[in-house]
Amino acid sequence: MKEHISTVMPCNFDGVCNHINFESLIWLTTREAAIYIRRIDENGNPSLKSIYQAIYKRKIKAKKFLGKWMIKKTDLDRSIETSRR
Repeated sequence: MKEHISTVMPCNFDGVCNHINFESLIWLTTREAAIYIRRIDENGNPSLKSIYQAIYKRKIKAKKFLGKWMIKKTDLDRSIETSRR
């Protein structure tokens, strides 16, 4: 697993990554959510599959907006805090 991915490094559609402060965000894309909860695949990329699975299993609340899943950061935090160990 690559260790170079920062938890504050969401990428745009061109694959260009910019450092941002997650504390300033209210809604996260699936990619940002994967980075935020540190779900990284074996290639060092955000694991979107794990986020989609959690959405479909209703472990994470999400809303679809303009064809994209959006996850409220507070709901994601709550899901993590209330999950079983």
